[in-house]
Amino acid sequence: MIEAPLVDHSKTREVLQRRYFWVLATLLFLFCLRVLGQILVAFFNVSFLPPMEEWFSGLLPYPELLTAQILIIALVGDRSPDLRVALSQRDDSSLRHSHELVSP
Repeated sequence: MIEAPLVDHSKTREVLQRRYFWVLATLLFLFCLRVLGQILVAFFNVSFLPPMEEWFSGLLPYPELLTAQILIIALVGDRSPDLRVALSQRDDSSLRHSHELVSP
């Protein structure tokens, strides 16, 4: 009888979690850029971005829309402890690496 090789599901799960993490982190970053662009156009009248009429559909008044977008960013950031852990680990590893480069 032939036995199937054992598959390490924990590594597969870790790879998928890492992939999902980076996809979601990228989407959150892009959403933050969009909100920042809206703020720049609405309050600072920057000329290098499209006018507010192209950003804003008019379905919600802009103050409520901006509040909802900021709330979404805060909730996603708060519900994503992995994001904070990954960023702090990256910062720690970059600090260790820079310390290794400087240390004799």
